[in-house]
Amino acid sequence: MKGKILIVDDETELRELLVTVLEEHYDVTQAETAAELQKNFFQSGPDVVLLDVQLPDANGLDLLPQVKKAWPETEVIVLTGHG
Repeated sequence: MKGKILIVDDETELRELLVTVLEEHYDVTQAETAAELQKNFFQSGPDVVLLDVQLPDANGLDLLPQVKKAWPETEVIVLTGHG
């Protein structure tokens, strides 16, 4: 059974690159905004969330506690393209 990864990033090109690299070995889903991420909280959690810091509607670091509350067993990797 493939592990599940959720990519949360507003940059389409980066999401598509990550999907291309990861989809052979993992079930990959995507969210472009914090609102899309939060809609997923009612589903079973992924194994890993790749979470961007700079989202258009929230700061990824502010979302981190919400992710861990919704999915305590999920590992979160925080990404940023900003210094």
